[in-house]
Amino acid sequence: MMIFCFLILQADQAWKTLFFTRFKIIGKMKTKKTMMKMKKMKKMIGLFILKSQQKMRYRKKLFTDSTGYMRNRMIKIGNCGWSYLNAQDFFGTGWKERFKTKLQAYVSLFDTVEVNSTFYRLPKTETAKKWREEADEINPDFEFTVKVSQIITHFDRFSSEKSLFAFKQIEKTAEALRAKVLLFQSPASFKPSEKNIEKVKRFFENIERRFLFAWEVRWERDWNKETVSSLFSELKITHCVDPLRQECFHSEKMVYYRLHGFGKPSMYNYSFSEQEIQNIKKKIVSQNKPVYVFFNNADCYKNALELRKITETNINH
Repeated sequence: MMIFCFLILQADQAWKTLFFTRFKIIGKMKTKKTMMKMKKMKKMIGLFILKSQQKMRYRKKLFTDSTGYMRNRMIKIGNCGWSYLNAQDFFGTGWKERFKTKLQAYVSLFDTVEVNSTFYRLPKTETAKKWREEADEINPDFEFTVKVSQIITHFDRFSSEKSLFAFKQIEKTAEALRAKVLLFQSPASFKPSEKNIEKVKRFFENIERRFLFAWEVRWERDWNKETVSSLFSELKITHCVDPLRQECFHSEKMVYYRLHGFGKPSMYNYSFSEQEIQNIKKKIVSQNKPVYVFFNNADCYKNALELRKITETNINH
């Protein structure tokens, strides 16, 4: 990548030196025909330089991984956890010779992971630091997002000091992981009543805004476009959705998608079809903000890799 950028810069300089030196000499000639040629050549050189600079700016958003893919920094594809990853399916029986832990195997495959276990129980800060260190050994740019404790969203429901205390504990975990995004997920029973909205506003007014926030509400008929757009815009929170089920009504500095599936009786018992993966791709590539995509279905690891394959550019082709 560095060599490519250097060559482009050298090409720019070479064109400028060669042709603008020539312009200086020819510029002394006063004929109308010569002046027209000069203008035409300057225009051509300007277009060449502009295109070169555009390519460089685009490539700065990409990075190449060990699989030969140029991965867009604007799009992060991963899963809701790594504990169910069967590393042998992807690396064979000798995967433990390549990686210290299952997390490292996961990091070699994906850009990001949503830490889901924090919803049920907070890990020790030392454990979170250990996860970060393991990830850094494989990819220092790997990103963790953190799902906020159910104490806040389900038990206390944003109501009291319990929620504020639980959030401070979540912050410690997020800091240890160098996370940028925290996810809130409220139950379907948490309706947008006047009382609930007031509690939510009070909660967010009393916490530090050192992270980006996404919120997945679970009852779409009540949480309509007008309600979500107004509240989430005021609180500067991204509306987290499953893009195949619902429209995102408001996003802040990023877009956050969680894909659950359409299985029956459990929606999670599902594998997305090729057409559905294509539809997800259309949703994410149309965004002009960073996009986080997390699969939360039974076939999540396979589906996430399928999406990555059709979303990212293979430099060998």
